[in-house]
Amino acid sequence: MQDLLTDLDIKIPVMASKLKRWKACAIDYIIYSVFVFFIIYIFGNKVIDDDGETVRQLTGVPAFFGGVVPWLLYFPGIESFNNGQTLGKAMLKVRTLKEDGSRVNFGTSFIRHLFDMIDYFPFLGIIGLIVAGNNNKTQRVGDLVAKTIVVEARG
Repeated sequence: MQDLLTDLDIKIPVMASKLKRWKACAIDYIIYSVFVFFIIYIFGNKVIDDDGETVRQLTGVPAFFGGVVPWLLYFPGIESFNNGQTLGKAMLKVRTLKEDGSRVNFGTSFIRHLFDMIDYFPFLGIIGLIVAGNNNKTQRVGDLVAKTIVVEARG
């Protein structure tokens, strides 16, 4: 008879560094911004701004589909279907997991990324870095709310 307690193969995940996470986020938001820029360029209406220059913009429902839908597809969508990795995370070899070690799903990833505006946008991510630096699992606000962690991806 085999002893189940001594034959366990437990691999404790190594938390990803704050710098790796910040770089992955920067890569992801650059990719997202380029994509949205092209959507605005292709589908945006030409308008004249206050300086008399012609610019393109999306408003109303097209703005929703041009900005929010790509965000939903890129961040929660890719992360939930690509083993917890967006393109930036895959490049830096980190991934998102639930705190219990299971894979993130779309709902969890969606909740996590709803807080990107708090964690990343004011002051280039300083709030997320401060929060992550003050807890033992290096979780930013979105991770704390969604109960997720970001770990080093195994080869």
